[in-house]
Amino acid sequence: MITKRIIPCLDVKNGRVVKGVNFMNLSDVSDPVELAKYYSDSGADELVFYDITASAEGRGLFTDVLTRTRAEYRLKLRHDTADRRLREKGYRVGLITKEQMDSTLL
Repeated sequence: MITKRIIPCLDVKNGRVVKGVNFMNLSDVSDPVELAKYYSDSGADELVFYDITASAEGRGLFTDVLTRTRAEYRLKLRHDTADRRLREKGYRVGLITKEQMDSTLL
C-alpha cells in the first residue's frame, strides 16, 4: 500500500531559509530551526535542507543548522550534495567537461 508522506524541502543561504525562482531574486523567509519546529509540529515525516551556495562557495554543507535542528526536534533530516555525488558520473557520460568536473563551479 502506498502511503503519503510530508517532506518539506527548504533552500538555505547564509544560515537562513530563502525563497525565489531558479535561485534568483531570493527573499529571506525564516530561521531554519524555527521552520523545522513548525513542520515537526505540523506532522512532517522528514525535512530536507538544500544549502544552495555551498558548491559555488567551494565549501561543505552547513552542519550547525543540521545539528541544532536534530538536537531540538525528532525529525528525519536530509541534506544534499548532489553536485559532488554526481559530478564524476556526469563526466563519464559526457554531460560535463574534465575542467567542470575538477572545478568547484559547474
